[in-house]
Amino acid sequence: MLSAMFSGRHTLKKTTNDEHFIDRNGTIFQNILSFLRNPNYKIDLTGTALEELKSDSLYFGLDDVMFPNPPVPVAPLTLKDTDGLTCNITQTADGIYYGEYRNCEKSIMTICTGCNKGFLDHGDGRIDYWKFANFAVGRDFVPGQPQRSVCTDTC
Repeated sequence: MLSAMFSGRHTLKKTTNDEHFIDRNGTIFQNILSFLRNPNYKIDLTGTALEELKSDSLYFGLDDVMFPNPPVPVAPLTLKDTDGLTCNITQTADGIYYGEYRNCEKSIMTICTGCNKGFLDHGDGRIDYWKFANFAVGRDFVPGQPQRSVCTDTC
């Protein structure tokens, strides 16, 4: 995209200071410029900022070079929920976290962006969830991981 924009095939308007204006988030775009200057540039973003950078890298046609590898699944985790029950948490090759109790099917983990808990639906029609306190702290999630701004619990 940037190559096409500045190839001479398009007329680009300049600012009064004779500069080109690219209407993107400057903080995020700085990471794109840093990457173009140095492909070994370490991207040190998480959460919403990382998702915005991924969106902009897709817009500029750089997503394959800036984010070439799919997430590497983490080793299965054994965690206790807030009721003390043990659950096995796995992450698939596409980066999505799932949880599985002994006699239950694997359920997708939903992350609350308000209180950082992870939730697994019981799967039997009950509206309460198995809760994993602070599950989201220190973890990065792919766009397909379900999230909610406020959970059914008290955030």
